[in-house]
Formats: sequence, C-alpha cells, structure tokens
Amino acid sequence: MKQRLFTVLMGLLLLLGLASCGPEQTEEVPTLAVFYVSASGYSEGGRFIEPVSVPMDSGDDPVNLSLRSLQEEPEQPELSSAFIKGTRIYSYTLENGVISVDLSAAYIGLSELEQTALKACLTLTLCGLEEIEAVDVRIDGSPVAEGLEPSMMLVDNTDSSALEKRLLLYYPDASGHYLSPEYRMLTVGRDRLLAEYVLEELLESDEQRESPLPAGTRLLGVEQKNGVCTVNFSREFADHRSQTAEGQRLCVYAVVNSLTRLDEVDRVRFRVDGNDTGSYEYIDLSASFVAFPGLVRDQDALYQTGAVLYLGLRGSDSVVAVPVFVPLDTSVSREESLVNYILMLTGVSGYTRLVPLAVTLYSAETVNRVCTLDLSEAMFSSGSGSNARRAALALASSLLDTGRIDEVNILVEGEPFMENIRERIEHIVN
Repeated sequence: MKQRLFTVLMGLLLLLGLASCGPEQTEEVPTLAVFYVSASGYSEGGRFIEPVSVPMDSGDDPVNLSLRSLQEEPEQPELSSAFIKGTRIYSYTLENGVISVDLSAAYIGLSELEQTALKACLTLTLCGLEEIEAVDVRIDGSPVAEGLEPSMMLVDNTDSSALEKRLLLYYPDASGHYLSPEYRMLTVGRDRLLAEYVLEELLESDEQRESPLPAGTRLLGVEQKNGVCTVNFSREFADHRSQTAEGQRLCVYAVVNSLTRLDEVDRVRFRVDGNDTGSYEYIDLSASFVAFPGLVRDQDALYQTGAVLYLGLRGSDSVVAVPVFVPLDTSVSREESLVNYILMLTGVSGYTRLVPLAVTLYSAETVNRVCTLDLSEAMFSSGSGSNARRAALALASSLLDTGRIDEVNILVEGEPFMENIRERIEHIVN
C-alpha cells in the first residue's frame, strides 16, 4: 500500500513537472508541491487529493509559503483547499525534522472525512520540504495527531462510502497479564462511528488473535456524547465472562484502551442488553472507564519495571492484584519509586484505591532487605484503623512482590504503625 501511494504521488509530481516544460528553454522557477482536495473527492471514487505546483519567489520561506498556500483556494476550479469551515493555522514550531502545527478549534467541527483530507494535504505538502519528516497537529496547543508521515495518508477514494484508516487496538499479550498494542488498517464508512469499527474488530478472532471479549458476544449498539462512549453488548458479555480477575480486567481494558485512542472518546461505559452491567466478580463496571496505561509496556520508557498493585472493589472487602508496568525514577531507590507511583496514581477505573489520596511518603529506606516506610498521618483519613492497616498491607504486598526485599515496616509520622508485615499478608487477596 505504501509503495503504491508513493509511486502514484511521484507520478503526479513528475507529470506536473513535465507539463511546465515547453519547447523553448526558459529559466527554471522553483516550485512547491501543495496538495488540495479534489472537488469530487468527498463523494466520488478516484483521486482524493491532488498536488499543485506553486511558484516560489527568491525571498519566500518554503514553510510559510506552504502553510499560506494550503489555506488559500487554488486557481484550478476542480480543486479546493482542505482548510474549510473556519479552520485556520495559528502557528507552528519546527524541531528535529518534526513540525508541530497549531490549528483553530474549528477543526473539531469538521467531519471525519474532512479532517482526514486536511491532515493528508498538510502532511504531504509539508513532508515534501527537505527539512520536514513528520507532522504533529494540535488544537489550541493540545495534541490531536502526532507523527504523521506521507505513507500514512489517504490519497485515493476508490469507494464512495469507505476509506482506509489506521487504528490502534489492544489485545492481551502472551503472558496473560498485560495488553499489547496492534495497528490495524480498517476500511471504514463515513456514516458510522469509528468506535463501531474498533469494537467489531475486537470481537473478531483469527489465526493470529483471539477476541479478548467473551465467546458469542455481539455488539448491539454504540452511543457517543460529550466524550463518553456507551457500549451495549449482548447477554454473552456477562454470561460467558472469564472466571479469573486477570481475564475480566484484560477484557474490559482491551475495549477501554482501544476506544479511548480515538480523538472523540475520553471515557467508556458498559451496558448489557441495554441495562447497566453492575459488576463482574473482579471489576466494577457500574462507572465510566478511562484508559489505564499501566497495563501496556511503554516502548519509549528508558526505565520501567513490572509490579503488582493491590486494589479494592466497591462495596466489598475483596482485594484484587493488578500487574502493571511502573516507570522508574532513577534518582531514588526502586522501593521509593514504586511507592511514589502508587501514591500518585489517582485511581484505576473499576477498582477502589486502598491507600488514601492525601498520603505522603516521607522516606523509604532499605537495609539488609528490610524496607521501612515513613508515611504522613493521612493514612488515618479513611476513618478507621482497620482501613489504615488494610492500606499498609496493600503497600507492603506490592513491595514484597518485587522480590527485592524480605520484610516491610511502616511508620506514620515517625512512629511505628505496623512492623514485620510479611506474616500478616498471606490472605490479603480474596
């Protein structure tokens, strides 16, 4: 696909160059290739966008001329600018071959196809300049699309009702503990939500991947409003669910992390046969979910490690062990880095936090494989000593699971609170 697009684009540019050559030799005028939308590209098959040669004067800056030309209507009546409905370029920065272009908020009001056309014209035009390799798109400073390259862009619309889109989906990895990201090229229509295509793909099984959802589950409907995507699954989503905590968690977060990769989705809600689902045994489905990046290895992180969080379930004394990837702060010990991560984690959708939000770590010292934590008095803010002890057991369990220490002691405001915790945590997970 990439090779075909590259060949087509090169052919178009070559034809433009040949068309400018006459029988008489004249002084060659430098030009830029600026891409525009075909007048029929939104509704008919064939070329979706086309390049136009724009002449450069000796004093023109290539980037500024490209950005200015993209926002102007071309002379060719069969082409039009992709910058429509008030969408404008506010500013740009260029660093290390990546140009970050800040657009007006009017971009949000464009249809999916209009946004695709704009990003394609912007990327193919700017990446044609020698100093630019990739494009980031921002709205009022917030990222919308990053790392756009020519090979990712759609230039043909061979089907009047469909286009190709590269989507990132998440599946359980081989270990059965975490999620693994996979890019899929999907043919999507203009009259359906992208979320529907993501969910239909996740429901499919093939020789390489099994669906992360329960067998027999069907998609009954999808609704989107104010950034919340409500997914309605058939009864099998509940009846055929995994009987393990990890299986239920990976099923739910394969959906959540995949859907929240879409620009228009911030949170996900689950329903079964149109009704609120309540709870699986090991994860509460009654609230809306946000993505949990801790289930996915960060390929760009220099230092990270596997760890286990201990979280509660709403309305229950049960504790669930959740394997995660934790970024490491190399300026402190691993034990301190892990505890800081746990304390800074505001929450994981579907679970309750056992350690009160306001708790601060004063110190974490490890001597002879015994780790001593000194915590703030906010450990008692949950209202009872038993809750504080439960929180201490959860922290100690995470530390002991690293295999780097043999014992944990916990102080509160410098005074002993729980010591020799190992012998007390055997049954923390119900």
